[in-house]
Amino acid sequence: MISKDVAVEVNVKTVPLTLEVAKHYDRMTTLAGDRNPESTKGIRRVSWLSEQLKAGLFYSPVWSTVQVASENGKKYRVDGGHSSRMLTMAGSYFPEGLNVTIREFRAPHIDAARDLYEQFDQKHSTRTTSDFIKCRAGYVPELNDISPTAIGIAIRGIALHLGLHNTDGYESLDFIPMYPEFIVWAGFLAGSRHLKKSGVIAAAFATWAFDEDLANEFWVMVHQENGKTKECPTRVLAKFLQDIILDRNAKWDSRALYVKCCHAWNAWRTGRGTSLKYTKGAPLPKLA
Repeated sequence: MISKDVAVEVNVKTVPLTLEVAKHYDRMTTLAGDRNPESTKGIRRVSWLSEQLKAGLFYSPVWSTVQVASENGKKYRVDGGHSSRMLTMAGSYFPEGLNVTIREFRAPHIDAARDLYEQFDQKHSTRTTSDFIKCRAGYVPELNDISPTAIGIAIRGIALHLGLHNTDGYESLDFIPMYPEFIVWAGFLAGSRHLKKSGVIAAAFATWAFDEDLANEFWVMVHQENGKTKECPTRVLAKFLQDIILDRNAKWDSRALYVKCCHAWNAWRTGRGTSLKYTKGAPLPKLA
């Protein structure tokens, strides 16, 4: 808080959302340092809002202005820059039948106006990934006893598997109602430091989708390290995954971990040994 004085809300009005209104608010003067919709981050934000609009997920916005008494009543826009910019660029996608709520404030001086600006989009009021997970999972009875952390680990693994196989069109949250059985099953992996990496969970999902019973047998053996010999692929994989946790210089990306897990699975399935070799750029292995 810069000033002991505060801006006061003096009017709230709702008007039809038109292109002219959007252009007016897009062109308004902003406070120094306000987010620039033409910056790299700003372009990404405007692009995301455009995608939401095209998907039918953009709703009546709320924009705010402040009039500063010490500056002869000069008016600034303090909220709504990205959405108003997106709407001016919407073309044939400009929404029909929406309204915009305008909140008008007055401030005695620029310090109070800056304080007002800082009240919008604060991280303290932003919904977290955990919030979104809990909301989705709250409507899936099978997940009542599964923590948001474990669910998050599982759905990131699913997303990685599908991404590696160029299967797009989903957000990771979509997997919560789609694969509750896998999320529940993968809980014992998500609770292990060396098994909860996305590349490992992605491979677990691949094997689970291939054969649930065999996947359970394989990954329980990896988790418990109870293969009959130290050359058993399940023990080789477990040791490798534990070693990279301890070795700070070991840098294997998610794809490499996925491939190594699949190699261990294939070796276990065919009764062979494995050194978990990985060649960057080589095609993904097919499960045996």
